[in-house]
Amino acid sequence: DEIEQLISIPIEKELREIAGLKKVKSYNLENISVFVIEIEPDISDEQKRKTIDDIKDAVDTVRGDLPAGAEQPIVEEITFDTQPALDIAITIDSDQQNPDEQYRELRRTARELEDYIYDISGVAEVERFGYLDREYRVEVRPEALQRYRVGFNSIANAIRDRNFDLPGGVLRLGADEYLLRTKEQYRNINEVRNTVVRANLGGGGLRVRDVGSVYDTFEEAKILEHFNGHNAIILKIWKKNDADMLTLTDEVKRRLAEFENRIDTDRITIEYFNDYSRFVRVRLSSLIINGIIGFVLLGLTMFIILGPRMSFIVGMSIPTAFMVAFIGMSVFDITLNVVSMFALVMVLGMIVDFSIVVAENGFRHMEEGEERVTAVEVGTSEVFWPVTTTLLCITAAFFPLLHMT
Repeated sequence: DEIEQLISIPIEKELREIAGLKKVKSYNLENISVFVIEIEPDISDEQKRKTIDDIKDAVDTVRGDLPAGAEQPIVEEITFDTQPALDIAITIDSDQQNPDEQYRELRRTARELEDYIYDISGVAEVERFGYLDREYRVEVRPEALQRYRVGFNSIANAIRDRNFDLPGGVLRLGADEYLLRTKEQYRNINEVRNTVVRANLGGGGLRVRDVGSVYDTFEEAKILEHFNGHNAIILKIWKKNDADMLTLTDEVKRRLAEFENRIDTDRITIEYFNDYSRFVRVRLSSLIINGIIGFVLLGLTMFIILGPRMSFIVGMSIPTAFMVAFIGMSVFDITLNVVSMFALVMVLGMIVDFSIVVAENGFRHMEEGEERVTAVEVGTSEVFWPVTTTLLCITAAFFPLLHMT
C-alpha cells in the first residue's frame, strides 16, 4: 500500500524513539493515514508536554520526505480534561458584491474575539468552525503556457520549492537543545507573483506573473457554517477541568456584551447558543427543589409521628450538613458538576436516616427519665459507632468516584 510505505512507516519509525508513549496505532484509509497516540497517564504534566512536543518534532522531521502531492500532516491534541461551555456565532450581513472582503472582516472579528476570550480565567481552548485559512490562488493562462512552453507541474514545483518550512535538526550546546528550522514562506502576494518558474542564463527569467494571475483569497470551504441564514464563524469554548461552569459562562457572556459594544460596524452580529451551563443550572435547581420538598415532607412526617421538637431537630440537619459540604467544597476547590451534585442528592437520604437514628435514641433516653444533656450524650454515644461504620462503608463503596470529573 502506497500510503503505508511512503507515509505511515516513516512516521512510525520516528515515533518509536519517543519516551512516554503508551500506545501507538495507525490506520490507513482511502488516501489518508491516521495515527492515534496514547501517552502514559502516570507521568508528570511537564513530561506530558515534552512528549507532545517530541511528537510534533518527529512529524516535522518526516514532513520534508513526504511524497509530492501529499498534504501537510496535522497534529491535534485530544484531552478529556475539558468540557464544552458555550458556543458563539459571529455573522455578517451578506454582500454579494464583494464576498471575499466580507469574509475578511468576519474572520478578523472572530480572531479578535478569540483572543479576547482566551484572557478569561478557566478557558482551556477556543475551537473554530467555518474559519478558513488564507491562501494565494494562482490562475494560469493557457495561451501563456503555450507561448513560454511551460507546464502546470513546473509552476507548481516552483511555488512549492520557494515556499517551505522544514526542520533543520537539533543543535546541542551542553545540556541545552535547540530545534533548528528552515523557513522560507511567502509573506505577501508580490513574492508569489515574482517567483521564478524558469531562469535564463543571461539573467531574468520566467515568473509566475508572466503566465497567470495571483489572488489573495481563502481556501475552499469543505463545510459551510450558517447561523440564522447568514454565513458564520462558530467559536466553541472549552472550559478547564477545575473551572466553575456557571462562573465561566456568566463571565463569557459579560465579555461578549463588552466586545460587541467595541466593534465599529453594525454589520457584525455576535450571539451565543448551546449554553452547556444550563444543564448544570437545571440540575442545581432540581437539587434545591428536591432539598426543599424533602425538608417539607420530612418536617410533616416527623411532626405527625414524633412531634414538633423531633421534626425540628432532624429538619435542621439538612441545611447544616449542606452548609458544611459547600464550605468543604470551596476549601478543596471542588466545583458543582454532575458527580458532586449526584453526591449531594444521594447523601440527602443518608442525612435523614442518621438524624432520625441519633435523635430517636436521644429522645428514648429522655422518656426513660434521664436529664436532657445526659440523654443526648448517652444516646449519641450509643449509636455513634454503628452510624460511623455505616457511613465509612458507603464512602468506601463510592470512593472510586472521587477520581471522576
